Amino acid sequence: MFGSANVTSAGLGISNNPNAEVSLFLKSTKENILDRIGLKLSSDNKKALSQFVANNKFLMEQEIVKNNQFSIKILAAEVNYSALTIYTDKEIDTPVSIAVYDNNNNLIKKHTVEILKEQHEITLDTDENFFRYVQILSIDGNKKLSNKIFCTFQNRF
Repeated sequence: MFGSANVTSAGLGISNNPNAEVSLFLKSTKENILDRIGLKLSSDNKKALSQFVANNKFLMEQEIVKNNQFSIKILAAEVNYSALTIYTDKEIDTPVSIAVYDNNNNLIKKHTVEILKEQHEITLDTDENFFRYVQILSIDGNKKLSNKIFCTFQNRF
């Protein structure tokens, strides 16, 4: 495992300052990667995968979204060409800004809506290939009102 595989609110993207990183698992059939880079791990804390117990009572994603501290909870965000549909836990009757970010977590576009519906669709005049995350902000953009969530793409195979 490379990267920060922590299960914290920041690591899961639900805090005010979410991590912008990823964990990767690399497997090589040719050599031991850790030996090659000189990393020696202690076997004292080693655990077999079979020692971990699965919890099938709830989906992790649902629990994360349900328990985040933001006033608006984005449940999902879908992109279908230039149409972005956001699914939230409730309607908001005050103006908000929908922020769209790229793969590098750079703001691409902000779109103001007067009333945010539970299923809200907007058309953005931006190349959808750059969409990666969506978050709802205050109208001035200074306060994060929702969790940031990955966009799923309906028009890709």
